[in-house]
Amino acid sequence: MPISDDDVLVTVQSADSTDAAAGHLGWGVLWSDDAVLVPGPSDWLGAGPFDVLVAHRTDGERGDVLRISPLSATRMGSGDGSAVLVQLPARVGRAPSRSLSTRRLREDHATEPDVWTCLERQGAVAPGVRERSTTVLEEIAGWEEQQRSGLSDPGTHGGWIDLMCVLIPGKCDLAGPFDVDGRRPRDPGDPLRR
Repeated sequence: MPISDDDVLVTVQSADSTDAAAGHLGWGVLWSDDAVLVPGPSDWLGAGPFDVLVAHRTDGERGDVLRISPLSATRMGSGDGSAVLVQLPARVGRAPSRSLSTRRLREDHATEPDVWTCLERQGAVAPGVRERSTTVLEEIAGWEEQQRSGLSDPGTHGGWIDLMCVLIPGKCDLAGPFDVDGRRPRDPGDPLRR
């Protein structure tokens, strides 16, 4: 079964918030295994530090949630019609297969200033990402709380592979070290943190 943009939820979050609903700044999609693409408006980009929250359901009631500090962010386009490509320090999942014609994107963008709309027209991103309801963030906040409180048993929902990578830094393709809730510690000397 092919992966879709609905299989993995991506949201840009204020780095100062630990609540998925309260910290939500904008929706995005997993563009590649280690990058997300976020539609405009992109005014959040200069508003302060941000994290990327990546969540996916692992069974009927629970899901895994990662909060990741980005390596970089590149705005494409301008104003409300922009899109932001956010590079992450490690792979966070398997991105859907995407088809993109740069020639057609240039042609579309010459008449349509909204980068995201151009990507939707090509089928490179699913329609409706910008209009997603934020009510799902309450469920994701519950998943995060379960993870922080230790109620998430990695042996029951396949998260044991991620757990092994956290416990054996340097042996896996995940960036570490992590603290209990999956976030990198805020070490002023850490180049991955602002």
